[in-house]
Amino acid sequence: MKISCFKVCSVVVLIAAFSTPALSCIDGFMTGLSDYTGGDRSGKKTFRVEEFLVICVTPKQSGYMAIYDSPAQGDFEQLYPNVMTHDQGETFSRVSGGETYCFGTSDSFPMYHPSSEGLGRGKVSVVLTASQDQQLPAEDFEIPGQRVRSGVMNRYLSIHSESQGKCTDREVKYLYYDVIQ
Repeated sequence: MKISCFKVCSVVVLIAAFSTPALSCIDGFMTGLSDYTGGDRSGKKTFRVEEFLVICVTPKQSGYMAIYDSPAQGDFEQLYPNVMTHDQGETFSRVSGGETYCFGTSDSFPMYHPSSEGLGRGKVSVVLTASQDQQLPAEDFEIPGQRVRSGVMNRYLSIHSESQGKCTDREVKYLYYDVIQ
């Protein structure tokens, strides 16, 4: 039986297309501070109340970044930048593609889930835009640089994409987590 290269080559291309994992435009993970200090970079999804944690992100392209937390209870809170990293009240920061940024480490600022944020599912949103004017406007913050109402933030996030492959001007990476007692 003779098999043409067209059939074999087509099958190989299809297998490669469906078996190769697509690359995210923003790579990221969350883990406990003690795990991170011990060298673990695999990430975890479950944290205890008051447990210190680390968030690391690597944007594939340069741009402007902001990181928000949506806990089980309450509105979105800006994690980065914050008053400890940007004392002029900036609500986004310039980042370089390919560079890893970690927050919650011993040389940055502490992060944890206080009991007031409740137990259950939460979400960290890492927003990367090509320009400053694509970031959330200052007037949309309930408390400038700190808190954003859920409705406002959800509308803002809806115009971003969690792309696989070619990055867009408005990217978002979601890191989901659970908080337990």
